[in-house]
Amino acid sequence: MRSATCFALFLLLFTGCESSLDLGTNPAPVAITGTVSKGSSPVTGLRLNLQPLETGLPATLDIKDGKIAAEVTPGKYTWYLSGDEKDLVSKGIPEAFLSGSMERTVEIKGGDTLSLTVE
Repeated sequence: MRSATCFALFLLLFTGCESSLDLGTNPAPVAITGTVSKGSSPVTGLRLNLQPLETGLPATLDIKDGKIAAEVTPGKYTWYLSGDEKDLVSKGIPEAFLSGSMERTVEIKGGDTLSLTVE
């Protein structure tokens, strides 16, 4: 009898909490493509990191031969590069491009072709 009472109480609390809990929803991911270059040379073997500024979800995209392709949640993002420290140094990636910056933002809406340049 006691276990039935506990279960009923649990069920009542659980359904009560569920109706008041607002988790929100994210839009479905959209396809993006693009290029990442340093000057006129394609960047390769690193990762492009998209950090959401308002809406969206963090994303990490592999850069291969200067190209990216992935599905990303729509939103406004800042971007930066990451990878093995040795690779970042050997490719001459400036320190300013190793973390996000409000001076480097992109708006992802869907079907976007990004063209990102490391200066």
